[in-house]
Amino acid sequence: MADSCFWEIVAKISIKTTKHIAKIGGSFFIYFYYSTVCDIIVDMTEEIYKEFRRKKAEILTRPETKELSPEEEKEILKEAVFYHIEKSQPITQAQRQTIVQTAQRIKDQPKERQIQLLIDLALNKGVIEAVEVAKSLDSPYLVDELHDTLVDELYNKLVTEGKLEKI
Repeated sequence: MADSCFWEIVAKISIKTTKHIAKIGGSFFIYFYYSTVCDIIVDMTEEIYKEFRRKKAEILTRPETKELSPEEEKEILKEAVFYHIEKSQPITQAQRQTIVQTAQRIKDQPKERQIQLLIDLALNKGVIEAVEVAKSLDSPYLVDELHDTLVDELYNKLVTEGKLEKI
């Protein structure tokens, strides 16, 4: 699986390309779309990282805890992703329809392809929508695999940025 910096690079290149297209008379919608996708990725990462730091600080205030291993930090990151998913707003009826339609489109794909499509969905539409589609497919495996892959992607990004140590 490509590390999460890949997605940011793709988004940034896409934005540069669409800015160029817009300068020569291309569609502003294309530029706006890619700018929004990049903002979603950055905002999601920052929100989850903020929760990670909060949980880590809480654990480090315990007298028996002096420092955390990289494995313990990754577990805290996993909890932060769960928290991000749990605190989301309820799904609207329109979103539910989109989720069901998306689930119908990918249900016959091989499991590995489904995971990739769900990751793409998480990066483009948000983690919550991707998780809801995975749940709609009625496969606990897909939900777990999506969650683990998202945690791995975010973990790799934070390691690359020097915010976490590599395991």
